[in-house]
Amino acid sequence: MVRYAFDASGADLTALISFTAAVNEPSRRVMRRLGMTHDPADDFGHPALPPGHELRPHVLYRLSRAS
Repeated sequence: MVRYAFDASGADLTALISFTAAVNEPSRRVMRRLGMTHDPADDFGHPALPPGHELRPHVLYRLSRAS
């Protein structure tokens, strides 16, 4: 799947990003399994959800082409 995103899609991508609600551990496991890394500095509050909503905190994972 990762190779397809970088190579077969025809896009000249330098990195892939993925994000999910911080509480969504199954999705976070998939991102880690794909080799994506998490930097807490990239985390954000989803702008469509009000402060205090359990799904507002989001985590961002990244995978560079060089990885």
